[in-house]
Amino acid sequence: LLRWSSGGTGPEYPTPLRSQGLMGRVVARFAVDTNGRVMPGTAAIVSETHREFGQSVCQFLKRARFQPVPVDGRKRTVTVAAAPFEFSIR
Repeated sequence: LLRWSSGGTGPEYPTPLRSQGLMGRVVARFAVDTNGRVMPGTAAIVSETHREFGQSVCQFLKRARFQPVPVDGRKRTVTVAAAPFEFSIR
């Protein structure tokens, strides 16, 4: 399980979509290096219910810090094939 450690907050809910009451989902693919950063050029949106949600996830991935994944006691670069991000109004 890969967890982000950038203050515990995820992607920002786009204001226009929140005010319209729209909910959505984004699936992203990316690689995380041994320092917990998304490797440049590896992030891609696999699917999105609305373009603004996808843009928000892309911005999040640029600043996100993840907890590096240890394998056999050593930190490893990890490719995340399908990471879902849910946007819902509660």
